[in-house]
Amino acid sequence: MTSTVLVVEDVPDERSFLVSVLEDAGYTVKEAADGEEALSAVAAARPDLITLVEHDGEPVGALLCVLDVNPQLRRLRGRAGPIGALRFLWQRRSVRDLIVYAVGVKRAYRSTQAYRLLLEAACATAVRYRTLATTWMSDDNAPAVRAAERLGLEPYKEFAVYQKHLPEVRHA
Repeated sequence: MTSTVLVVEDVPDERSFLVSVLEDAGYTVKEAADGEEALSAVAAARPDLITLVEHDGEPVGALLCVLDVNPQLRRLRGRAGPIGALRFLWQRRSVRDLIVYAVGVKRAYRSTQAYRLLLEAACATAVRYRTLATTWMSDDNAPAVRAAERLGLEPYKEFAVYQKHLPEVRHA
C-alpha cells in the first residue's frame, strides 16, 4: 500500500511540480488549490492520520496524527536543496514513529462517546507504527493525561516554560 499525500498549494506551477516529484517518489497524490478544496479532499479521502467524529453530519471531534520526521530533517543539517528534498521524501517512507499532534472535541460533546471514539481511532492507527507519542501537554490537563494513560503512554520528556517581565512601553 502506498502512502497518499495531499498537496495544498495555490500557485498552479508549484503545485504541479510538487505533485510530479511526489508521484515520481512513489506516492499517490491528491491536490487542492486552497483550504476549502483541502477540507473537501480530507473529508472524501478519510486519511489514516486524521480522524473526524461526526454527529448528524456535523464534525464534533478531531484527532490529528503526524509522522515523526524530525530524525530525517536533522540529517539534512539545514541544507535541503532539490537533492536533499528528494532524499527526505525517500527516507520519509521508512518513518515508523507516530505523534498525536492534536485532539479536540466541541464543548457540547465532551461528555459523549466522542473522546472514546477518537482514542479507539488512535489505537487502530498506532498498531502500524513502532512508537506513539504526543506533543506537549500540561500535566494539569486531566482529560489529556487520562487519554494518554489509556493509550499506555508514559511521560518521557519535560519542558520548561520561561517568562520575563518586560518594562512597560509607552507609546508617543
